[in-house]
Amino acid sequence: MNLLARQLLTYAGVGAIGTGVHFGILIAAVQGASQPPLVGSALGFLAGAVTNYLLNHHVTFKSHNHYLSTSWKFFLIAGLGLLVNTLVMAAATAWLHYLLSQAVATAAVLLLTFFLNRCWTFREGGLVNQ
Repeated sequence: MNLLARQLLTYAGVGAIGTGVHFGILIAAVQGASQPPLVGSALGFLAGAVTNYLLNHHVTFKSHNHYLSTSWKFFLIAGLGLLVNTLVMAAATAWLHYLLSQAVATAAVLLLTFFLNRCWTFREGGLVNQ
C-alpha cells in the first residue's frame, strides 16, 4: 500500500477513534455525571478533537513539527470541515434522505480535511511524503 493510501486509511481510523471518545464522554457525562446532553456533547467533541489531533500528529503523519505550529492549523481546518458539513447537509437534504446526505457530507469533509492537513498542517520541510 502506498503512503497516501496508508495515511488516508489511518486518518479515517483515527477519526473513528475520536468519534468513540466523543460518544464515550457524552454517555459518561449524561448517564454518570447527570450533565445535560448539550454539555456532554460539547465535552465529548472537544476531547474527540484533541484525540484526533494528537493521533494524527503522531500516528497518521508522524509529524516532527512543534504542536504550536500545527495545532491551530488543525483546529482551523476542523472549523472549515464543520462549515462544509453544514453546507453539504443544507444542499443535499433537499434531494436526499438526511442519513444519505450525512454520508455524502462526511465523505466530503473527510477527504477535504485529510488533504488540507496532509499538505498544510503536517507538511514536513516542504514535503508531504514522510
